[in-house]
Amino acid sequence: MPRMKSILCFLCLFVVDFALGSVSETLKVQLNHGGVLVGRHLETTKGRHIRSFLGVPYAKPPVDDLRFKSPVPFPAWEGVRVATKDGSICPQIDRMQGAILTGNEDCLFLNVYTPPIDVIKKSGPLPV
Repeated sequence: MPRMKSILCFLCLFVVDFALGSVSETLKVQLNHGGVLVGRHLETTKGRHIRSFLGVPYAKPPVDDLRFKSPVPFPAWEGVRVATKDGSICPQIDRMQGAILTGNEDCLFLNVYTPPIDVIKKSGPLPV
């Protein structure tokens, strides 16, 4: 049964990857705290345009004195943060590789997908 779940998970990831289609160009967003986030404009295979920001940290890594405590918000940054690749995965056992522990404790990241600005302006606030 665990093998079937792994296969199903892999197929879902493949479908999501295929559905995202082509990458067109990068985009920059100025954040309220002063930093800049660089993401990507994507187009799905059905022609829908979306914006993607991957690996955006939302809390400090739960290591050392932060281990087993509530998340501490990630501090604001100055300058540019590139958000075009997934953040690291949390520690887990990879049973497909023979029960090897993979991942990293620094794994508190979000992947954010939004419609283009013109769609947001037309539709108003979007549910999260």
